[in-house]
Amino acid sequence: MFVGYSLVYYDKAILGGATIFGLRTDLNLSVVVDPTTTPPTISTRRLSWATSLFYFGMLAGLFPLTYLFQRFDVGKTIGTVVIIWGAVAMATAGVTDFRGLYAQRFFLGFAESIVPTAFMVIISGYYTQAEQTWRQCLWYSSTGAMTVVGSVSGFPLKLKAQGDQQSLTVFCITNLLFSCSTTALLTSTMPH
Repeated sequence: MFVGYSLVYYDKAILGGATIFGLRTDLNLSVVVDPTTTPPTISTRRLSWATSLFYFGMLAGLFPLTYLFQRFDVGKTIGTVVIIWGAVAMATAGVTDFRGLYAQRFFLGFAESIVPTAFMVIISGYYTQAEQTWRQCLWYSSTGAMTVVGSVSGFPLKLKAQGDQQSLTVFCITNLLFSCSTTALLTSTMPH
């Protein structure tokens, strides 16, 4: 669960790293609103919406996916949603403008909304109430660990692309690598 949740978390962190590496210009996420000032005034509203739409998708997906999770087999429901999540995460490689990123981030949030709830239910099925808090803190702490690991793993890709000015390519490669890993790991380790 520690590794699985850290990989699920990293899809959010990849977007932040990619914007630093130049994704804002590649997908037209920042717009010059006043070129007469020095430096020109830039609006990053599109980037803010791309980030926010992920969480709107989470809100939209929480009720229907939790309902499915309660009505059907835990492992099969989570496995199916994780495969859908992986497909949506891998679809990031096909994004060519901010509109595509908006749609992708919304559906990624929708599919990902069940993961924390599912992990809590799985923990509660295997551990006593006194043991659950520590286990949940442990898998949730993986977000900080993945921040470090993700930064270290993304750095060589950035160095490679720095001369080529291919920030979108770096974003796609990183996202494909981690979303494939997450999908494989989570679907193979879910309870049956």
